[in-house]
Amino acid sequence: MSPGTERETGFIDVGEWQTAFDLETGRILHGEGAGYEELRNLLRRYPFPGDLSPLSASWVTDIALEMNQLYSPSLIMLVHASPSFKTMYGEADALEPELETVKEEIERFIASTGLDHVILGLGNLMPVEGFVDLSRLDGLGLGSGFPSSYAGVYRPSGRDRRYLGSIDEIIRVVSREDFRAAFGGCEVFYERLPDYFLELAEGCTVKGFGIPAREPCRMPCKDESLPLASGGKPLPLASITDLKGYVERSTRDGKRMALILIEGLGGGDFPWRHQLVDNTMGWFRYPLGDAQYLALSAGKHMTEHGHPPCLRYYLEVDIYPYSGIFNELPHGLMGQDAAGTSVAAGNRSIYTHACLGADIAIECFARTLYNYGTLAVLRHRDTT
Repeated sequence: MSPGTERETGFIDVGEWQTAFDLETGRILHGEGAGYEELRNLLRRYPFPGDLSPLSASWVTDIALEMNQLYSPSLIMLVHASPSFKTMYGEADALEPELETVKEEIERFIASTGLDHVILGLGNLMPVEGFVDLSRLDGLGLGSGFPSSYAGVYRPSGRDRRYLGSIDEIIRVVSREDFRAAFGGCEVFYERLPDYFLELAEGCTVKGFGIPAREPCRMPCKDESLPLASGGKPLPLASITDLKGYVERSTRDGKRMALILIEGLGGGDFPWRHQLVDNTMGWFRYPLGDAQYLALSAGKHMTEHGHPPCLRYYLEVDIYPYSGIFNELPHGLMGQDAAGTSVAAGNRSIYTHACLGADIAIECFARTLYNYGTLAVLRHRDTT
């Protein structure tokens, strides 16, 4: 499906009221959501309990089971983000009990539906061991949303470059031109990429713009590979970028599939029999975030889309106000190219609707741990 052949309607439910709106502009749609009462009733019946709530994982399962019953989708995608939220910004030692809860919820979903499934852990977390301060540069230093071992600098001065070169925790400084020479990719990626891209030592993250103000307890590791389970049988997948093609072929062959993503879970704690798939692009290892989500959902490495890490999204055209850094929703995604109806349910806001491409997505409407309600996004495909 080519860009421009879809429009998207959003539904927000905050408990006291509910409204429909145009996702691109944010404009309220008076009366235009009346034809979707099943979806709207689902939002009313399942308010999101909160990022740090013990009920967050079961909320994902409950929503997904309801969507499976209502829509009989060929592809259903579940996002479990509670392990990363609870250990990054909640309790540092909460990972093990939360992963056990998520495991039980995933097995409840699989037992209830009997669907063919793929479960992918999106990588381990580790304690934060240090910070690099980028807040006092002459140029602009940016983090990449989550605490991670990557950052970017725009228009650095000579003093900035000397400062960056003097910090032991910065192990790689790559210019935009050198990044392009190493990885290639589309022009819009490099139009938006920082002038210099920084890699920090594992366990070290940045202080400065582009990262949440809350101090993290944990952060993503630099995992070279991710654990993938498929009911005990190995799949012909070598990289996270191979997953999209497999899911697309399976749905076109008539299978009903479930893709289940778990944040904060790597190979060491993965509780199912699994294989490992590559999580790298050359020396770059995908951290938890939009680049990783898009790589697995689009089947292409991050240089093939226009949303590089450390994007100055505040310079972009101000549309899609509920979609974070995205001033247009990405195309060619797993949910868009699957045969039949695709749905998604997740307690990760924005990525669930923007990065997976489902025809119908339900996610938490939460920002920086503040719970505003529940958000549904309905994509209207043009099949002519």
